[in-house]
Amino acid sequence: MQLKLLQLNKDIVKSAFVGKVNFSDLQNIAEITFRKVTSDGNTNNLFQRPSDDIKIKKISNFIKKALLNENGSLKKNGDSIVLFPTAIIVSLNEKDENIDSEIKWDQEFLDFDTNLYKAFIIDGQHRFLGIKKFYEETGLSFDAIDIEIPVTVLVGYDMWEQSKLFAVVNFEQKPVNKSLYYDIFGSFEGEYDEFTLSHSIVKHLNYKEGSPFFGLIKMLGTGSGVISQAFLVGKIKDLFKAPKAFSILYDEYKSKKIQPILLSNIISIYFDVIKQKFNLYYPVTKEGQNYSALNQPILFKTTGLGAFFRLLNDFGTEIKIYSNDSDTEHLNQYFTKMFSLISTEEARRLFGKDGEFSHGGGEGLQVRLYKEIKLIIEYKKDVIGKIYNNAEIIETAKEPPDNFKRVYHVLKLNNGTTTKVSEEQLENIRKQEKER
Repeated sequence: MQLKLLQLNKDIVKSAFVGKVNFSDLQNIAEITFRKVTSDGNTNNLFQRPSDDIKIKKISNFIKKALLNENGSLKKNGDSIVLFPTAIIVSLNEKDENIDSEIKWDQEFLDFDTNLYKAFIIDGQHRFLGIKKFYEETGLSFDAIDIEIPVTVLVGYDMWEQSKLFAVVNFEQKPVNKSLYYDIFGSFEGEYDEFTLSHSIVKHLNYKEGSPFFGLIKMLGTGSGVISQAFLVGKIKDLFKAPKAFSILYDEYKSKKIQPILLSNIISIYFDVIKQKFNLYYPVTKEGQNYSALNQPILFKTTGLGAFFRLLNDFGTEIKIYSNDSDTEHLNQYFTKMFSLISTEEARRLFGKDGEFSHGGGEGLQVRLYKEIKLIIEYKKDVIGKIYNNAEIIETAKEPPDNFKRVYHVLKLNNGTTTKVSEEQLENIRKQEKER
């Protein structure tokens, strides 16, 4: 086989060449190998990680979107589209060390016998397998389109050198800041996907004066602010996954029925109310200074925000009403009513610097806090405001079981009295139709 390449160095023992090859040629010589444990407990001398089927599928879908029309036909300019600007790195290895073979270089073509050499893919196995899957799923022939791939071809590198190069390429490069990643991919105009929508919402929340997030987001993961852009983008994306209110709005966004500003406004109204009701636990800054992530209550850290974003989708009915008529005041009043159910003491326990959720972090703590907030609201929302003994109930709390292991509920009434009721009595109050 002849590959038209450029030589990068003049080393007689080992060399590197760069250029482009057609996929039809690469698949004839490429070999995917995986590191694995042998039956005797040792590992083979290979280094590739097992392939990821999800990643392969995503690459195949990316190629389809780039090269095919909606009806599955090839785009007219398909053969001129650059799909992968970065090179796949391969190393030519002898198939049999006992057979003396030679690779020839004539200053233009690299010439070798495919019966005697195989090409180990050092970096780019998922790109290779994704392209292969694209051809398998579409049934397209190489005559219809033969995808061009940039390559770096190594000659004369032993297995140790190849393994070292694989480790450097895959493990020692500094990963891209996740906020920067979201910012780049969320900025593509004309793309109606979760990245673009989430990024648009986060930008609006951070830069619009009067927003409850104004100046509080560390855009690109750096600078002033108390919460990262990447975290917020991730939480907003999570809203679209559950089959609830925001997944419906996301579908309408993809079909261009609504604009991102509608979803941004919902989140703004929601956190405006949270800011008003729990202002003691909202980030503060001294005049003329930037916000500091240090010594802030957990309400605006990952624990608190993670819990409140998870809770937002539970208010689906009211969100749906708002999305139909955009009644800002209605949504504001609803959220105000819900969060007014949390008492001052409960807020201190939930969000205070010395509260039970102030130590530690992670997804588990976010879920615990979410469940606690939801439990309080669910417990109170059908009791507060109802009438008991001709007086309005303004607060309720559980009292530990007595000696007979019965739970009582302490009701505070607007006439200044306090009374206890049983589980059965509380359920009857919930069923009352008479409201304030």
